[in-house]
Amino acid sequence: MRIWGRYIFILLMIVVLYLFLYLTFNSVGYYLLFGWPWDHEVQNRVKNIYPTILSKTLIDEQNYVQVPKALLDKLDPKREWLQIVDEEGKEIFQYQKPEKVPKQYSIHELSHLKKGNLANGYQIYTLYANIEGRGITWIFGYTPIDTELLKKSTYLEKDKVKVSNQAVAELKKTNAWLQILDEKGVELFQFQRPDSFPNRYHPGQFVYYDEEDDSEQHIYHMIDKVDGKTMIWVIGFSEPVLEKYYRYFGMASDQQEKSDYFVWSGLVSYILSLLIVAIIFAYRFAGPMVHIMNWLKQLAVGKYEEPQKKGRPASISRISGKVKRSYRDFIEVIQAMKYLTYVLKKSEEDRKKLEKTREEWLTGVSHDLKTPLSSVKGYADLLAEPQYEWSKDEVQRYAKVIQEKAHYMENLINDLNLTFRLKNDALPLNRERYNLVELVRRAVIDIANDPRAEAMDIDFVTDLENVIYPVDTKWFKRALNNFLVNAVVHNPAGTKITVQVKLNEEKDRVIVIIEDNGVGMSENTLAHLFDRYYRGSRSLLKESGSGLGMAIAEQLVKAHDGEIHIESREGKGTKIELHFLLGKDGGSDEEKGENVV
Repeated sequence: MRIWGRYIFILLMIVVLYLFLYLTFNSVGYYLLFGWPWDHEVQNRVKNIYPTILSKTLIDEQNYVQVPKALLDKLDPKREWLQIVDEEGKEIFQYQKPEKVPKQYSIHELSHLKKGNLANGYQIYTLYANIEGRGITWIFGYTPIDTELLKKSTYLEKDKVKVSNQAVAELKKTNAWLQILDEKGVELFQFQRPDSFPNRYHPGQFVYYDEEDDSEQHIYHMIDKVDGKTMIWVIGFSEPVLEKYYRYFGMASDQQEKSDYFVWSGLVSYILSLLIVAIIFAYRFAGPMVHIMNWLKQLAVGKYEEPQKKGRPASISRISGKVKRSYRDFIEVIQAMKYLTYVLKKSEEDRKKLEKTREEWLTGVSHDLKTPLSSVKGYADLLAEPQYEWSKDEVQRYAKVIQEKAHYMENLINDLNLTFRLKNDALPLNRERYNLVELVRRAVIDIANDPRAEAMDIDFVTDLENVIYPVDTKWFKRALNNFLVNAVVHNPAGTKITVQVKLNEEKDRVIVIIEDNGVGMSENTLAHLFDRYYRGSRSLLKESGSGLGMAIAEQLVKAHDGEIHIESREGKGTKIELHFLLGKDGGSDEEKGENVV
């Protein structure tokens, strides 16, 4: 459903973008190609201003005319004029009318003026209304180009016709072209004349172009004299300005050209909409993918963090602080990458710590081996010296020292071997059902008889007699011994050590507790207590341990399906609890009805 929703969203984006582009092309683009601002002004005048002037004009019986000045001010003083004539064709009002425009018209003169095709320099619009039985005509003159300027700017120089730069600028402004002919139709001057028009006209050809409705062939003309020489100004309009004259001057429609434009604008809009949506979604999907690839490259070179952008992960929005919308489709991948980054970073930190600890441990073990080895070598050299004769007591004393040192080195090597076997699950356990109470009691007796514990106060407390649990007695006792030895060697003389065996309230597990009121441990020591190669700094004996005792004890307890819980505070002592779940193979003698094995 999420995928279908995305497809629908993409389709909607394409449709909306297509409509937006299409409307843009057919509003802005159409006017840029076919219309100009003043062109729309003309349309507004023909449809709105001119009829408004008619409706607001007041005429009395004596033909006194009143037109609101505010409306007259809307007429362009350079391009427009107004004349009002009565039913006899006589002028009763005028505003900005050129001098050459007559003050009275016969029946055909006004029609001739309207069809004069700019011969008088103006396009004529007429409105007619019957006011109190009298026929009144409003004549509006408008020029799309300043024809008077063209005439005034035309001059002769050494029998050559020229026009001023001001006239050329007017032609360019209206996108028009110009020919000036003599009375025989021979071209005297031209500006941007299309190649399709001749440079000499015969009478029939000129009439053809003058009456042609085709936009590309129609011309406008006006006749006047310059320095006594008759000249004909031929004016044509190039696309796109020419199109407006079709609409406003009654010429043929260009529907086919408009239709072609609409088709092309629709096609271009469709292609652009597809392209824009493709770019948006390419960026949306490519951005997160590039981010993930850069992330992987950083991980590959050991830089364990998400790529940053301006001080924060690139996938996080700077404003909301949440995952960016474009990254949400990859949220599972990003979460997996963050977890991978965390694991790799932690592994690297652990590896460095382990390497540092290993180096320290190797230094310590090397020292521990070197010290007894030096003693062994020294006493062996003494015994091997031929020039001395040692007494039997001296030989025995030296041999005992060598034996102790060798035994110490043997235990150290055995511990190394044992911890690696436990780590790789290569130590087979021969677990049998046994009484844990008795096993713990014997471990306490052994440590109490150890010379290192002579100054310690060791108690064994329990209300239980028989708790059966499957154990390998050798290795289970080794784990207990390591915990007890650790309590002895890391505490001062007089420390009270209490060992308990009890069942919890639900009686589903047995708990072995080793507690002392000694010096306790720091947080750092407690955190690394079961790390291999870690050796605490509180041993009160001259010989340091191997740093493997607690790691071995933890591994042996776990091998017996047990859990270890430790509480310790500096100066307050330490409490170690070993929890073993009593399942079908374990329980008290009262529950099982069995004897101690």
